[in-house]
Amino acid sequence: MACGPRRYWDTFRFLQADPVEDKLRHVTSPVVVVRGGRDPIVPRRWAQEVTDALPNGRFAEIPETGHTANWSAPVELARLIRPLVSGVTS
Repeated sequence: MACGPRRYWDTFRFLQADPVEDKLRHVTSPVVVVRGGRDPIVPRRWAQEVTDALPNGRFAEIPETGHTANWSAPVELARLIRPLVSGVTS
C-alpha cells in the first residue's frame, strides 16, 4: 500500500522523537549493517556511523542496489547475513 504525505510526516516525527542512534551501544549481538550502493534514503556516512556505534557491528554495501536489498538483491543479502544466523536455533 502506498503512503501519502501525512503518513510520511507522521513517521518522520516518530523517528525524530526516538532516535535509534541513542540505543545502538546496547546491542551486544553481532550485527551487519547492509546498505545498497544506490540507496537514495540511507547515506553511506550514516550507515557507517550506525556501524561504528554498534559494539559488534560490521558494514557491508551491495553495489548497484537500492534501499530494499531484500527485494532487489536477496542472494547477496543472504550471503552477508548467513554467518550471523548459521548457529542460531529456535
